[in-house]
Amino acid sequence: MDINTQLFNFAISQDWENIEKIIKENKDIDLNIRDDSNNYLIQFIILYNKPNLIDIFVEKKCRMDIIDNDGKTLLYYAIKFNYIKLVEKLLSINYIGFPIIDLKDKNKYYPIHHAILFNNQSILEILINNKADINIKDSFGNTPLFIAIKQKNFKIIKYLLSNKKININITNDIGETALHIACNYEQESIVDLLLQNKDLDINLQDFQNKFTPIIYAIALNNFNIVNMLINQDNINLLLQDNLGNTAVHHSIIEETSTEIKKIINEKIEKDKLKEIFNMTNINGNTILHLLLENNIQINLSLYIENTNLNLQNYIGNTIWHLFGKRWYNYIEILEKKKNNIFIKNKKNIIPFDLYKDSDKFLDMIIKSYYNYLKSKKKEWKNDWENICKNNDLVKKLDFKDNSSEKNCYERIKNHILNDKSSVPYKKSTYCVVFDNTPTIDFITYTGTSLDILSGLLFLKQFDDVQTSLTKKFISNDELAEYYKILGIIKEIKGEYMNFEITWLYQKIFFPKNIDNIIENLNNNKKRFLIIPIGIHQDNGAHANILLYDSKLNEMERFEPAGGEYPLEYNYNPDLLDYYIESFFSEKFKGLKYFKPRSYEMNIGFQTMEIIDINKKIGDPNGFCGAWSLWWVYMRIKNDTIDRKKLFINLVKNIRRNNLSFKTIIRSFSKLIIDIRDNLLKKVSLDINKWLNDDFDFDTFDRFNMIIEKMIL
Repeated sequence: MDINTQLFNFAISQDWENIEKIIKENKDIDLNIRDDSNNYLIQFIILYNKPNLIDIFVEKKCRMDIIDNDGKTLLYYAIKFNYIKLVEKLLSINYIGFPIIDLKDKNKYYPIHHAILFNNQSILEILINNKADINIKDSFGNTPLFIAIKQKNFKIIKYLLSNKKININITNDIGETALHIACNYEQESIVDLLLQNKDLDINLQDFQNKFTPIIYAIALNNFNIVNMLINQDNINLLLQDNLGNTAVHHSIIEETSTEIKKIINEKIEKDKLKEIFNMTNINGNTILHLLLENNIQINLSLYIENTNLNLQNYIGNTIWHLFGKRWYNYIEILEKKKNNIFIKNKKNIIPFDLYKDSDKFLDMIIKSYYNYLKSKKKEWKNDWENICKNNDLVKKLDFKDNSSEKNCYERIKNHILNDKSSVPYKKSTYCVVFDNTPTIDFITYTGTSLDILSGLLFLKQFDDVQTSLTKKFISNDELAEYYKILGIIKEIKGEYMNFEITWLYQKIFFPKNIDNIIENLNNNKKRFLIIPIGIHQDNGAHANILLYDSKLNEMERFEPAGGEYPLEYNYNPDLLDYYIESFFSEKFKGLKYFKPRSYEMNIGFQTMEIIDINKKIGDPNGFCGAWSLWWVYMRIKNDTIDRKKLFINLVKNIRRNNLSFKTIIRSFSKLIIDIRDNLLKKVSLDINKWLNDDFDFDTFDRFNMIIEKMIL
C-alpha cells in the first residue's frame, strides 16, 4: 500500500499518531494530495479539529488556500464548527501566497461573512482582530453589516457599529445602504441603532429606483420606522426618485395609513417645505393632484395654500379639473389663490364648464381675481384693473370712455365670462418664445455625429452664436488612439470626433483645437459658445450639451433626462462636471458653472417624452442629442429669461397647449435632418447610404469640403 493511501486510511480512522509518524519519517513527502473523491488530506485535519498537526503540514508546504468540491475554504469549516483554536492557528500562519483570511468561497463569501452567517461573534472578533476587512463585500455587494441586518442579529450589529473602520454608508450592488436594508426588513430596533451613528447619511438613494430609506418604510406602511426617520433633523423629503416621486408622493401612491400622512404633513409644515408642493412626478402630478385623484380624505388646506392650482399633469388636468365638490370646503383659501379656470385638458375640458352652474363658485373666482389684483404691486394690462386694485370690490368706477357706472365686482365678472380669463396679466411681462409645432408622421433622425453636426449648422442662424465647428472638425488622434486601446474599432468614414467633448468610460477628451474654438469666440465677438458632449459607456451612448454665455461669463451643462442621469445610465455626472468646470475655469476667469440639477427639474424633457407612447416609424431609440440642441435653441431665443424659469415655463407651455413632448422633438429634429439630407444630396447620398458606409473616400472628402464652406 502506498504512502498516500495509508495517510487517507489513517485519516478516516482518525489515527493521527500514525499520520504524524509517516510525515516525519518521509522528508520529501507531498501533502498536497487528494483521495479518489478529490478531498485533500488537510481537510480531514480541519474537519476533525486537529490544530496541533497544522504546523507539520505547513512545514511540508501544504496548501492552505484550497477550495473543496463544494466551493468551501478550510477556514469555512473551522468557523462552521466553532473550532476557535483551529481558526486562531490558521490565521497565525505566515502563509506565502493568498492570505487565508481573504480567501472567498465560490459564492464569494469571505470568512468574516461566514462568522456572521453562523452567528459566531467570538470568531468574528478573532477575524477582525486579525485585520479582516470589516467592509468587504460578497458577490451581491453585501458587507458583514448587511448580512447581520438580514440575520436580524442585533448583538453582532452593535459590535460591528462600534468599530471605527465601519463604513455605514457603503452600498450593495443595487445601491442599498444598511439603513435601506433595515427599513426593508422592518427592523425597528436596528433602524434606531443605525440612526445613533453620527456618520449615517439617511438620504442616500438606491441605484435602481433612487429610493431613499424612508420611501422603503412608506411603501411598507411602517408607521414606527417612518416616524423615526421623519423626526431626524437632516431628513430630505425633497428628493425625487427616477419617476419624480418624493417620499410624500409615495405616501399617497402606496396608500399608507392616515397616521403616516399626518406625521408627514406635520413635518412639511414644521420645516416650511414650500418647494415640495409644486414638485411634479413624471406624469406631471403634484402631491395635491394625487390626493384628489385618489380621493384621499384628509384636510387639504396646507396643500391648497401652497400649490400652484394651475399646473397641468400629462393629460392636461389642473387641480381644478380634479376638485369635484371638495373645493367648497376651502373657499376662504381659494379666494386668495390664482385660479385659471379656462385651461383645457387633453379632452378639451375646461374647469369653468364643470362648475359654471354654481353661483358660489363664480363668486369665489371673482374674489380671487380681485384679491390677486390687490396683492400684487404691479401695473396690470387693463386700465380698469389698475383702478380696481385701489378700490373696494363693490365701489363704483367712473370711466370717461364709458357712460355707465359699474363696480369692480361686475367688471371682473363680465371680463371672466366674456373674455374667458380668470386671472389678471401684467402690463409688461416676459413671454417665452415658443414655435408652432406641426405634426410629423415620419422622421429619419439617427442621433449620429452627423446629426449633431447638422444641428450645430442649424444653430448658426443666430448671429450671436459660435459653435465648436471648425475646419478641423473630423479627426481627434488622441481619442482615436484611446478607442484602439479599448479594442473599439472606429471607421474613418462617417466619424466626426473633433467638435464634441467626449466622455468615454469616464475619461474626458476635449476637441484638439479647443483653444482655437475659444479664440474664434473672442475674435468674432460672439455671445454664445455651443459645444456638444458625447457620452459613451458599455450600456450605450448618450448626449448632453454645453452652452457658454460670454456676456454673463456663465456656462451650463444640459442633461436632456433632467437634473440627474438617465435611468440605469450612471455616467458619473459629478466627475464630468468637475473636469468641465476645472478646464473652462482656466479659460474663462471667474466663470460661473451650472450643473443640470441646479436649474433643471428632476424629470427632464427626454424623460417626459418617453412616456408619450405614440412612437412612430423612424423614431430613434433616444432623442437625447435633439433635445440638447433644442434646449440651446430655446435658450438663445429667450436669452433674457433665467434658465430655471425658462425650463419650468417651457414645460408649462407644452402642457398648457396640450402638446406631446414627442411631437415637439420630432418637429425640431425635422429642421435638423433637412439640413443633413440637403448636404448628403449634394454628393448623391442619403442617410441609409451614409449609415452603411456605402460611399468611397473621394465622396467623403467632397462632403467634408461642403461642410467646411458652411462652417466658414
